[in-house]
Amino acid sequence: MTKTQKKRKLRLKYPKKDHPKLDIGGVNFRIVDISQSGCKFMTKDQFSPKPRELFTVRIHFFGHKTYETKGVIIRYVGDLFAMEFRNKIPAQILMDEYDRLIETYGTAIFK
Repeated sequence: MTKTQKKRKLRLKYPKKDHPKLDIGGVNFRIVDISQSGCKFMTKDQFSPKPRELFTVRIHFFGHKTYETKGVIIRYVGDLFAMEFRNKIPAQILMDEYDRLIETYGTAIFK
């Protein structure tokens, strides 16, 4: 791979009414977008993690797929948090989600 080539990353953005859930300690949050290495999620209640605090998280996708990993908050603005995963989500899980979004909405977003 040359310096000018970049690996294409899949980042899925979800509509408000159709999104996976991020479970942190039994509390579910709405995932706004997700990639293999992290996600952005919204909180409604006060959520105050310690700096670089490591969480065990479960991501509940549609079709009863669940992926468990560890993640750390890397930034936040208001109620929008960004989390980095310690172990990448397998690409096949995200491709299945991509296919589901295309079938349901006729579109999905690469970024």
